[in-house]
Amino acid sequence: MQFAERRSAVSALHGFFLTFSIYSALPAPSGERDRKSMDWIPCFFPFVGVLTASVISFLWALRLRIGVFVPFAVFAFAGSVVPVLLSGGIHLEGFFHTMESLRRGERKDAPKAEGTFIGASAAVSLICERFLYAAALFLTLEERQALYLGIGFVLSRTLAAIAAVLAKGSGREDASYLCVSDQHRGRALAVLSLWLLLAAAGAYVLYGIAGISCAALSLPVFFLYAYMARRRADGLPERLSGCFIVVYELVFVWLTGSMGYVWNLL
Repeated sequence: MQFAERRSAVSALHGFFLTFSIYSALPAPSGERDRKSMDWIPCFFPFVGVLTASVISFLWALRLRIGVFVPFAVFAFAGSVVPVLLSGGIHLEGFFHTMESLRRGERKDAPKAEGTFIGASAAVSLICERFLYAAALFLTLEERQALYLGIGFVLSRTLAAIAAVLAKGSGREDASYLCVSDQHRGRALAVLSLWLLLAAAGAYVLYGIAGISCAALSLPVFFLYAYMARRRADGLPERLSGCFIVVYELVFVWLTGSMGYVWNLL
């Protein structure tokens, strides 16, 4: 019994390092990607969001306390780059390919993309997405908003993991690392539900019911993604998960920017 518990703890620790090795640019030890360790990845995935939220909050606090004037544009544009640097661009890659696939799906005569080819539509989508993200950060005028923004980084990864865990299978080679085996699905959903409760508690502490209501406005993005995930019988592709995270965080940063104005009117 003790041996089994010790082996489970080792698998959990390995899964923690695997999560940061796959989904962040941090130099984390990875080792062999065995199934038992990878089944822990959805449980630890929101920790990557906590890391991103911490860096964004640090940048905000540093700008206020550095002792010299720092233009707000520096925070806005740096804040739009930080999530990309910390994730190593893995989610943007999914956004690239999804945007390119959507464009090519509209043209029956379009040649299929090979390898990591990125077309003009994907590049334009990226430019628009990053500029829109930076523009929304210009609306983040209060420290409380910066903290609230961090909840979005946790929610995006929690919701992405929930959809992947609920997906029908993981038969394809490009299936998401967030997919789990059937016997560990209940454990993953329980842990992810706890992450949702923590995010809701954080939103309530910062803005009360209005904070929870504002976060709920982002759920249509998740429902669309979950619907697409459930429709697939061959597993949820990693690229679709990455696209969801990018789009969800773009929506959430605009909700965060709007929250400050709505809160002042209440």
